[in-house]
Amino acid sequence: MMERKAFCGLVTAIFLFTGICLAGQVEKKTRKFQFELSGGWTEVHKLDLNHRPKYDEALEEVYLNRYMDKENQLGDLFSFSWKRDGKFKKIKGCYQINFRLKYWVTRSLAVSLGLKYTAKKQNSVVAYQYDVESMNPDDVVFYTQYTLERSYSPYILSAKGYAPMVGLHYALGRYSNLSFESYVAVGPFFVSSLLENEITHRYEYSHGYWYRQNYVSSLKGKGIGIAFDFGIRMNLKVSNRTGLFLLGGYTWQKASKISGEYLFEEKLDDLNATGSSQKYSWESQWILVPASFDASYKFISIGSLYDQEDYERFTINLTGVQVRAGLYFAF
Repeated sequence: MMERKAFCGLVTAIFLFTGICLAGQVEKKTRKFQFELSGGWTEVHKLDLNHRPKYDEALEEVYLNRYMDKENQLGDLFSFSWKRDGKFKKIKGCYQINFRLKYWVTRSLAVSLGLKYTAKKQNSVVAYQYDVESMNPDDVVFYTQYTLERSYSPYILSAKGYAPMVGLHYALGRYSNLSFESYVAVGPFFVSSLLENEITHRYEYSHGYWYRQNYVSSLKGKGIGIAFDFGIRMNLKVSNRTGLFLLGGYTWQKASKISGEYLFEEKLDDLNATGSSQKYSWESQWILVPASFDASYKFISIGSLYDQEDYERFTINLTGVQVRAGLYFAF
């Protein structure tokens, strides 16, 4: 919702700019250079970074099902209830900011140099609470009653990329102050990604004893790929120097070799203050590891921790349909 509001705000600002420019004096001199500034939104459908929230959500379902199975087996000797607050959010689209310098070689053909920035950061806060009471079939030897709280906060997914691009533009037609053009652009794609989370498990028993497990991890990666854009654009001429445009098209931007550092810290403590902590760090290529409970779910890690046959290559894929609105200045 916030992304849509921001985009609508940009469009509103652009059209306010239209009124200001229309009030100025119109010149007749033809200008071959254009500087362009635009912003927009790209839908993203196949982002490997989203495997992590899918995995953690499925893991909680497995945890829940195990307790439900136990309840079915023990009947009245076992009771179990649970609740969840929040949800695991995924990255479904990215913001775009574009700068471009264009030169019209002829009235129909132009070349351009540009810089495109694509980014999205998603943060989730999720908490589960499980209340368990169980008794062994003899109803004598063992009884336990406890509450388990599992929280994921912060839970951050982030992907961003820069693409310096060379473009080719072809004028399709002009109707008074409206004109249309097609375009293609290509360039290297420099990407970075972040997966950062803190997971806390806290057990508290009916007799007062409790212990807590806290896991903090940070996985940072960078890579280089290729960006390729194509689409159709509509231009609205405001004056000889200024104008607005609306663009719709498709962008292919992908990097398949992501590597970086993985930091992991584990902390344990309990009622008796007998806690401990340890830290680890590794640096290698990002990978996708099939989940032990269901191979269709993937866990994101780094290659140095697994044998080669155990994993798939991780990619940053910010490919999708894009819409941008912007303004240009001719000189």
